[in-house]
Amino acid sequence: MMKKVFFGLLFLISNLSFSQSFVNITSDLNLMNNNINAEDVWRGLHIGYWDTSFKTDLLNTITDNNHFFLETYNGIEYGNTSFSIAYNYRIIGAGSISKDLIELGLFGNGVVAGRELDFNNTFIDFVRFSDFRFSKSFGNKFNVSISLLNAHDLQRFRIHEGALFTEKNGEYLNYTIDYTHISSDTSTNNYFGINGIGTAVSLGYTDTINEHIFSAQVSDIGLIKWNDKTINRSLNEDFYFEGIEIENILDFNDSIVSNQTDTLLDVQNYQEEYISKLPIQLSLQAKLKLKNKAFNFLNLGIMHKFGYFEHRILYTSLSKNFKNHQISLGAKTGGIEPFGITAAYTFKNEKNHFSIYSNHLNIIDKKSAYGVHLGFGIKKVFLSKEN
Repeated sequence: MMKKVFFGLLFLISNLSFSQSFVNITSDLNLMNNNINAEDVWRGLHIGYWDTSFKTDLLNTITDNNHFFLETYNGIEYGNTSFSIAYNYRIIGAGSISKDLIELGLFGNGVVAGRELDFNNTFIDFVRFSDFRFSKSFGNKFNVSISLLNAHDLQRFRIHEGALFTEKNGEYLNYTIDYTHISSDTSTNNYFGINGIGTAVSLGYTDTINEHIFSAQVSDIGLIKWNDKTINRSLNEDFYFEGIEIENILDFNDSIVSNQTDTLLDVQNYQEEYISKLPIQLSLQAKLKLKNKAFNFLNLGIMHKFGYFEHRILYTSLSKNFKNHQISLGAKTGGIEPFGITAAYTFKNEKNHFSIYSNHLNIIDKKSAYGVHLGFGIKKVFLSKEN
């Protein structure tokens, strides 16, 4: 499979017009959450021992509806104005952990005795894959991309129902758990091992009306089929636990505990193929040309990643051009994290393009920073000899 892809890439590269071509290198990191700010993270990393006061303050910042999101890619693209090929190494992840489960992890079950803990709002999704993308433009308006995906890692964890009750005097535990966990093959240590294959399609449309630019794009309409070594785990149990009776303290060992827990936690474990969907992303943008000296463009946009974002992202910015330079500053709301400041800088001439940007520049104020987002791009344009 890889040989066919490699020789196919060589054939396509040989048919690109060198005089019209470019190389584009991009990188992007987006790691966000909606509860814990950078100041709390900084304190937690530097105080060493987490005392009761710090753990209580941290727990009080977390709501029942807490989420985190991760998306990163590093890629290289080669092409011309009508056709391009690209390789992107991508990671996409999202999740939410029940506040009661976090409290249990921080304090143990002793301090919550007499109160039932609810673990229902817990899930983690994580996928890591290589994206070989082939893009074709039709005129100046339409663009279609087809991706071949080599999938490396999958983790999908869901607590469908979970609860824990500890009797006030610690005499018994009453526990309910219903969860599923799907994991790609972990039997090898090959970081880029292929555990699944897939395909995806992206569609784009751009139009210019009275010097205003409007665009729409839907990305990652696709599936990944994971191989038959994919591990499927599930547990659906209700149990009542009064502890372990020890007849002779001198004979106590780990096997006594494991034998008891094995009878309580009868995890179903088997291997079979699994199909996962990529989170589809929809983007709508407008770049409006302004007739004033202070700013050149007003940018407006909306973006949504289905299944991952509870709220759509709305953003706006103003851009100013200085010869070969452009600076943009704006704001966004929605998605995972709270309100964010956006900023971008672009340099562009005939042969070289460079850009650096952030959709969460809040790091300048740790109390309002809920993650990190930073990206950059470098593009080299190969001109014809006549130019």
